[in-house]
Amino acid sequence: ENKIIIVEGYTDFISLNNAGIKNVIATSGTALTEEHARLMRRYTSNAIVMYDSDSAGAAAAIRGADILLENGFEIKICTLPHGQDPDEFVRSHSEVQVKEIIEAATPLIDHKLQVLQKDNLEFFNKKISM
Repeated sequence: ENKIIIVEGYTDFISLNNAGIKNVIATSGTALTEEHARLMRRYTSNAIVMYDSDSAGAAAAIRGADILLENGFEIKICTLPHGQDPDEFVRSHSEVQVKEIIEAATPLIDHKLQVLQKDNLEFFNKKISM
């Protein structure tokens, strides 16, 4: 498929694989490294990062995406509903819905802009309510 889907853990990997999505790599936690990126780059230059939707997962997705970017990848970020990880999402949705959310992944620059806009809006709203 000329793309890989990067998840954090083995349960995420297994669930996606069981749902028919075979081009998945698990980095065993949020520890995506330069070496991982170099190995993956042998097979494709397109990556979709699909980490947990909590704040730790979101931060890890950006860190990992930056490593991938430095290694020549085109990166998209797959955003899951709040509080879900890939395993939970796959187990509670159809194969079609899983494929749709992967296809809807956002290019890295757009994702970063969305995060900045959200953070600025939250900051602005806090200032007004004070």
